[in-house]
This record gives sequence, C-alpha cells and structure tokens, in this order.
Amino acid sequence: MSAKIKVGVAGAGRVAKLAHLPAYNSDPRSNIRAIAEVDPAKREDAATEYSITETYSDAEEMIQQEDLDIISICTPPFTHLDIFISAAKAGCDIYCEKPLCTSLSEANQMADAARENDTIVQVGYIYQYHPNFHRARDIIQNNILRDIEQANIVFGTSGPKEQGWRFDRDKNPQGILGEITTHLLDFYLSCFDGTPEVVSANLSSEKY
Repeated sequence: MSAKIKVGVAGAGRVAKLAHLPAYNSDPRSNIRAIAEVDPAKREDAATEYSITETYSDAEEMIQQEDLDIISICTPPFTHLDIFISAAKAGCDIYCEKPLCTSLSEANQMADAARENDTIVQVGYIYQYHPNFHRARDIIQNNILRDIEQANIVFGTSGPKEQGWRFDRDKNPQGILGEITTHLLDFYLSCFDGTPEVVSANLSSEKY
C-alpha cells in the first residue's frame, strides 16, 4: 500500500469543520498531519476531534515545519495570498477556498507561483458538482430551453452573526455579495459558452 497523502489544513473555522476535515478524515488515502489556526480554542477543538498531533498558530510556519503533500486553505480570503505562495514554494499542492483572493493583482501572483512551482491547484467552487446543478447545466447545454437571454439565481445565506468576517468590509472587501456571487458566477460560466454581457446582483433581507 502506498504512503498516505500528508495533509495540512489552514484554518479551523466553519468550512474546515463542515467539509475539509471530515472529508480528509474519512478518506483512507489521506492523513491530516497538521492544522494551523489563530484561535487557540478552535485549534484545540479540531486537533482533539481529528487526533491531529501537530498544531500551529501560523499557517506559514506549519508549511515550513511539516513535509506536506497538500494544504487546504480555509482561512478568510485576505489571508490567502501569503499562505498560497508559501505552499507553492514548498512544493505543496493546494486546495484553496473561494474567493481565491481579494484582487486581480493577488490572483496573478498566485497563478504565477503555481506555474513556477508546478503546483496543482483547485479553488473550492463546489456547486457545479451538486446533482441539481448538474441537472440545470444539462437542461441548458442540451438546448431544452432554446435560446436563453437572461438567467436569474436566488441564493439564501445566513446573517452577520453566523457569517462573521464575511460581513466585515475590512477583512472581506467584496462583502457578502462578492463572497457568495463567485459561486454562482462559476456555475454560470460552466453552463454557457463565453462571458455574460451583463452581470448584476442585489441583496435582500427577505427569507424565501
């Protein structure tokens, strides 16, 4: 049996606990070698739940100290750039949560680092893999609806109390709309050829 994939997880917040940590833990091919989290309580909680022996308060230190094969970047987008580039330079493949970063300049730096270090990268746009999204894409691409001039998507999310930094403009310059819309735009681009002529979005406090 081949050696297990050595995994590091940066961030022990909501998305790490709901998706990344359980997924790695349930896959017999992977071993969660280390976790990095600035919040001591979250770090200890995740380490205890998943029997992670190596813990760090700084993700870049984790990358330097641990011989990792892959890292999941589950921290807020404004922290992604430095962690991403450190991981790429260390020869570590990367699964990065969306949005990738906070500016086009940062995205270009990350793309350059990945190319220069032959790093495999995936960004966490997961909705195009969901069955209902598959069905919608099949309907569109098989021309069942004929010519489509406009596509509207309604998406619900929880409020500031549950979403934390996502509503904090200092930490998330695009705001909650930018945080969520990237998922929907990614799905749109997987359904239609070319780029849309117009993209618009608005927030509502209504509950659907």
